[in-house]
Amino acid sequence: MGSLFNFYLPYKDESGNNLSAFAQALAIIAEAQKLISIGSPGVAITYSANYAQTVTIHQTYESGHWNTNTSGANQAAVMEAMESLMGGKYSTLQKRLQIAPITTITYSDYGGRTHQQVVESDLEYIKFLLDQGWDVLGWQNQSSIPGYAIGGGIATLPREINTLIQTTLAKYAIDYASDARSEPIKFYHLNKPYGFFSNFAPYPIHLKDRIWPTSEHYFQAQKFVNTPHEEEIRQAKTAREAAEMGRDRRRPLRRDWEIIKDDVMREALYAKFTQHPDLTEKILSTGDLKLIEHTKNDRYWGDGGDGTGLNMLGQLLMETRERIRYDFSSGQ
Repeated sequence: MGSLFNFYLPYKDESGNNLSAFAQALAIIAEAQKLISIGSPGVAITYSANYAQTVTIHQTYESGHWNTNTSGANQAAVMEAMESLMGGKYSTLQKRLQIAPITTITYSDYGGRTHQQVVESDLEYIKFLLDQGWDVLGWQNQSSIPGYAIGGGIATLPREINTLIQTTLAKYAIDYASDARSEPIKFYHLNKPYGFFSNFAPYPIHLKDRIWPTSEHYFQAQKFVNTPHEEEIRQAKTAREAAEMGRDRRRPLRRDWEIIKDDVMREALYAKFTQHPDLTEKILSTGDLKLIEHTKNDRYWGDGGDGTGLNMLGQLLMETRERIRYDFSSGQ
């Protein structure tokens, strides 16, 4: 059987610029190729559809064809770009990469059925794919709400339908767990899957009675606690700028920094992954997989690029995950 994975697909780069539909489509294709290379017979990606699109997509696959001609804005534009790429350079994916529609867009008519019945059918189709051994990517981006929810019209769905989607896909993720993804999760760049683990990810945290734009802002500022430099770094326009300011040795680094830096990072990570419910869901969805900051630029916080680094950020993230898991189990 296949597996359902939480697939985080940013639609903006770290500078805040929109990623093109083709850039996002290439990320989907790369993930599909990766899964196929380790034995998956095929890969499907969840897609927020209206009823007409859902019908067309299913009719296309049932007739033995691969091009659903999905088009439009946002997610639809990414699907259009994906199928365009599959019509050329990536033609080998034509029968191995599909769209798994979930009818989240409110529609006036559902072919004699209710909206909930249509969604139940959509979810059954995903289960069918998983039972056939296909892997399914639960598409998330910066606008997604917690769990495996997808974009588009989900924010305006009736609560019972939204809950149905959330709980069913989360259950699939558990029921269809697979050893095929027992390999560690490697992260570094914001515009790659699991980029939310980066301290540069745009998730503000509340600590010391102040709001810090990112965990990177907080971490770097604590090198100069109780000095004007602390507030200067908090007000840095970007996480990258905050990092550069914190590494500037013309600023007087606190004497105990090497002793307390892990505790500062631990504090920042716990705040980040508990103050944002979507991040809580995301870190818990990684189960017990090893988390690795994969970069040759850092041998302390990262793995050094060759696995010989300490990977301290990854270690603290796994510690944070376990702490959050304990919080949930103890009802905190």
